[in-house]
Amino acid sequence: MIQLKVAGSAGRAVSGALDAVAVSVGNTVYLTAGDNHFPDLEDQWQAAEFNVFGDGNGDQAVFDSGTTIVVGLL
Repeated sequence: MIQLKVAGSAGRAVSGALDAVAVSVGNTVYLTAGDNHFPDLEDQWQAAEFNVFGDGNGDQAVFDSGTTIVVGLL
């Protein structure tokens, strides 16, 4: 079974940490850091939203039967 996971974090200006996002597909992980354009984001962030979109031009995302999507905030 292939698992797709997406995780993100908002860095603190005080600690020098950057905003970051990680995407893992099975055992392969893709990681990138942002430029911390909003250095106080971690202290101000109060809500999150998750969406699944198709490939563009009005396409729909299509999943195999039995696919489960679990969204959680840590």
